[in-house]
Amino acid sequence: MVDANDSQKNGTLVLQHEGQAKRRQKMPHPCKNYESTNEMLMSSFNGRPAPGGIFEESTRIYRKQLPRKAFYWPLKSYPIDAPIVEQLKNLGCEMLVLEVIKNDGCSERYSVKFDVFLEKSTLVDWPQKGDPRFPVRRYLPLEFWEKDEPRFANEKEDQADEMPPDIPF
Repeated sequence: MVDANDSQKNGTLVLQHEGQAKRRQKMPHPCKNYESTNEMLMSSFNGRPAPGGIFEESTRIYRKQLPRKAFYWPLKSYPIDAPIVEQLKNLGCEMLVLEVIKNDGCSERYSVKFDVFLEKSTLVDWPQKGDPRFPVRRYLPLEFWEKDEPRFANEKEDQADEMPPDIPF
């Protein structure tokens, strides 16, 4: 018989099946990328867990990808869920970056300092308004965001202009 305490000490999970012990490797946390300092933040949609964006611990930048149809016209803004904002406060976030994916595959990027977002954003309580699919969300009009250069589908982020090789004369 395998002692459960022994299995916890060596980092493996022991399962008992029909009197036979089976060992399984300990799996990494599904929301944590151990090769970098990125952490997936979770929110909810329709009462179920949903990805809410990535926080880069090394740079203190929160990044979120969303479709263009997420734009909320009355406030001229894209949403960030209030539970995500609370997590970002605790993580010491300094900058927000939104990447808006358009129908043609191109994207637009917007960035704003986190303290500006907190100061100037508006709360919309969707459950109280009768739409329980979404949590409370914060909206900051695009006029407060800095727009970066547009990106094209499948373009690498750090793609440099290619220079021809040096040709000796």
